[in-house]
Formats: sequence, structure tokens, C-alpha cells
Amino acid sequence: MLPRAVRLEDGVRLVPGGASVRDGTYLGRGVVIMPPSFVNVGAYVDDGTLIDSNALVGSCAQVGKRVHLSAGAQIGGVLEPAGALPVVIEDDVLIGGNCGIYEGCWVRKRAVLGSGVVLNASSKLFDLVHARVFQASDSARWWCQRAPSWCPGRGVSRGLLPRRTACPSARRSS
Repeated sequence: MLPRAVRLEDGVRLVPGGASVRDGTYLGRGVVIMPPSFVNVGAYVDDGTLIDSNALVGSCAQVGKRVHLSAGAQIGGVLEPAGALPVVIEDDVLIGGNCGIYEGCWVRKRAVLGSGVVLNASSKLFDLVHARVFQASDSARWWCQRAPSWCPGRGVSRGLLPRRTACPSARRSS
């Protein structure tokens, strides 16, 4: 696929110097893309999001409004298998530098992920307040509906606690 042409009327700021956006992506108004970065086919990036240098938004990933993808962050994509779940980043999320979000993870609204956090289907999240551990299961929908209000201790910045975080699909361990 060819790179996508970004026009002035799109309201997107594509800073010169090596950023690439594949054809078949959606970029909302006010999106800023710093070079070098890459947005793959089928990705949805909503209004006011910043994609910092060396960041990658994978195919079919869904990124909400006013999200900050810090330098080196990678949002995994999914083209196959056909039933695989995309990575979803809800509105007003801060993803720290060199984070990796993969395998159908769902990061809830207003979450703050510290630098270097990697979330995937085998990640465990620790809720230190309620002494619970959440781990991967077969159903992402189940986890997303039952996620704790916040999970400190696994890359979540102290002092800037999000209202909700959810990733990956998980069930409570006993």
C-alpha cells in the first residue's frame, strides 16, 4: 500500500522528517505526528492525539481522543487471524516512552502508563489496594467489564492514578 496523502483540510499536523501514514487509516482533526513514526493500515487515531517520534500505531489499532503516545511507544496491530481482537486505547490516556501494548489489550479512559510498560495477553496486573491479581483469559470483553478502578504497581504512575485501566483480557486469580 502507498502512503496516505495528508491534506490541509484534514486538520492533521504531519511534521516533516520521516513520518509515514499508510493509506486506509483514519486520522482525526488536530492529530500531530512527529517523525519518525508510523501509522499502519486500518488504524483509527481520534482527534487531538499526539504520536511522538519513533512511535508505532499498528494495523487496526484504535486510539481515542487526546491520547499522548510518547517516544518509542508501540501499539500492536492485528490483521490476522480474523477473530483476533485489536488493541484499544480509550480517551485521555498517557502512554509513556518505550511502552508496548499488544494482543488485544484494552487501556481504559484516563489511564497513565509509566515508561517501559509492556502489556500483552500474558501480563498480570496487580491491584495492591484490594490484594488481587488479574491475569489473561480467553475473553477480553469479560476483563474490560470487570476491571478494577485502578491497578497501581504495574507501570501506573503514582500520584497520577487513572480512573480505570484494563488490559489484557483477564480473570481474577485465586
